[in-house]
Amino acid sequence: MGTDKMRKIRDGIFLTVLLLSLAFWGAGNVQAAAKQVKLGQSISVAQKGAAYTSSDKTIAYVSSQGRVTGKKTGQATITVKKGKKTTKYTVEVKADGAKKGIAVCPDEIRVTKTKTNYTKTGEGGAAEGAEKYTFRVTARVKNTGSSAAKRIRLTGKVGDQDVVLDFGKVKAKASKEATAAGGAKTSGREFTPGRLEVYSGQMISVYDYASDSLSLQYGTADKTKPVISGFIGKDSYNKDSRNKKVPCQVVYSDDKDYDWFKYVEATDDRDGKVELTVDTSKVNFRKTGNYTVTYIARDKAGNEAKAKATIGVKVPGSLEREADDVLHDIIKPSWSDTKKAKAIYNYIRGNIFYSGSSNKSSWESEAKRGLINGYGDCFTYYAVARALLTRAGIPNIEVTRAKGYGRHWWNMAYVQGGFYHFDACPRRRGGRFCLVTDSQLKAYSRSYGNSHIWDYDKKPKSAKKKISSIF
Repeated sequence: MGTDKMRKIRDGIFLTVLLLSLAFWGAGNVQAAAKQVKLGQSISVAQKGAAYTSSDKTIAYVSSQGRVTGKKTGQATITVKKGKKTTKYTVEVKADGAKKGIAVCPDEIRVTKTKTNYTKTGEGGAAEGAEKYTFRVTARVKNTGSSAAKRIRLTGKVGDQDVVLDFGKVKAKASKEATAAGGAKTSGREFTPGRLEVYSGQMISVYDYASDSLSLQYGTADKTKPVISGFIGKDSYNKDSRNKKVPCQVVYSDDKDYDWFKYVEATDDRDGKVELTVDTSKVNFRKTGNYTVTYIARDKAGNEAKAKATIGVKVPGSLEREADDVLHDIIKPSWSDTKKAKAIYNYIRGNIFYSGSSNKSSWESEAKRGLINGYGDCFTYYAVARALLTRAGIPNIEVTRAKGYGRHWWNMAYVQGGFYHFDACPRRRGGRFCLVTDSQLKAYSRSYGNSHIWDYDKKPKSAKKKISSIF
């Protein structure tokens, strides 16, 4: 038999064995799609007649009924075996507000006994229901988990009477009994469980018998207000070289869809991000000027926080018309603020000629002159940038040189959650200063004659993430 023929037969046998092996493995093993569950909540991977295991019970516990409960953030693999078929789920446990992890979940607690006994305490009389009884409920639980439960409570009813069985602390792998007593007009009704509460630090993991559901709740009252952050208070404005307030948020009177919550948010220690409202009743949107608005946040417990912010209102005029003509040609509304800022920078660099002089009495007048005539000095570049950035909806502030030779103006623009330096004025030694960080600009300044030294304490620190390079 020739060598080529033998090789073909051998390769054919190998391929057949490989395909059979893959078919056999595929028939018995399935890697299912990843699943997510929040802390203290559960999902089901149940299959009738299957057995379940977790690769890490401290992260995700799976009950004998196929319910997976998130105990702490992380990932675990849940394996479901049914006959010859094995299904594996990668379960990611996600945070839920500020809720803490739990050491023992209710599915790890077994209620192994409940018994209700009655004692007659009064004889029946002429009136219906005159007989009286007392009842005594006895229950036993077993903690099958690997950690102690700080406290276990089982609540329910005997007839219309509320019953609370408090087991206190129950060690891992241990059982414990509790009793509760009460009065009743009739006998024979058994204890009906309502909630199983397992305490873990600040948290209570709860199983609700009626809805067959698990949840994670706080064991203490929520008395903490949400925290409002962003452009509020002193962070809502900066002062220019004339010591005048320059609000970070500028609302044009022709902007009917201004997003008041783009730069301000509220978070709660328990609820996470919470909804904000804004009171603009003190704002005259028909008159240019600075105004105060009030942001209001309320958490699920009703705790309320308020924060004031300074905003600017601008009635569009001839400067805005000049800016609109430029912006219409160089940006699109769907672009990100970063992309818009870069397009504005490129336009200024390519269309404003450095002449070494400007009229510094008004940034608005100089911005209009720069847009129309196409020349000026660093103040002109700053003014034009301020006009275009502001009209494009990008918050920006004025920065001036504090030390060094001569005066110099530039901007800081707010994109991607932080301020970045934006200096469109060309320099003899080269460089592009389009959205650069404090550290980048300071390094350049040290190397090139202290070109950019500003009052560091009076301006916001830039973001640390680098967006672009100077060279």
